[in-house]
Amino acid sequence: MNPHRLPPRRRALAPSLALAALLASAPAAADCIDDAARYQGVHPHVLRAIAYHESRMKPETVNHNKNSTRDIGLMGINTVHGGELSRYGIGPDRLFDPCVNAYVGAWLLRRKVDKYGATWKAVAAYHSETPQIGEAYMRRIQDVMRRWGLLPAVAAAAAKPAPAAAQSSANATSDAMAAAAAVAPAAPQAATQSGGGGELGALATIR
Repeated sequence: MNPHRLPPRRRALAPSLALAALLASAPAAADCIDDAARYQGVHPHVLRAIAYHESRMKPETVNHNKNSTRDIGLMGINTVHGGELSRYGIGPDRLFDPCVNAYVGAWLLRRKVDKYGATWKAVAAYHSETPQIGEAYMRRIQDVMRRWGLLPAVAAAAAKPAPAAAQSSANATSDAMAAAAAVAPAAPQAATQSGGGGELGALATIR
């Protein structure tokens, strides 16, 4: 059984966040992403790809959104969650701690997995429940994971060679992707590919 494709389960909110805050305050290896993913039962490669997309792994990152909210820290935790998090002693300043931020991000992703199952729709909903916005975000996360070699290349692109007239454009795109890969962190060690579950957008393609 793939340990990252756990059956959906509900976690008690207060104990989950309170314990996560304690765990994040303790000494931990690297950036705590793997520990946070393990604690919440979400896929560590997905969680790390979200962190890279949101902050390029820079815990001091703050992104200002058009709706006047902010995305804070490693996992881009939106201030819309501020009221809920403050009840468990996690204010905006604590979100600059990469470990606290990683545990909060894993908890938020877990809630979407509980709602949608271990599918890409859960990844989309981590950012937005609005389908078009969420799906665009999901594809950006998939792009990060493809650059890391954790997802297969897009089937349509592999099956249909580019026309000769578009070759120079394709070469330029290839060069740009190579440059992006050069600045990305080293890909996590690939896990064994799991069998397909059949559900639309399942995460089973992740190696």
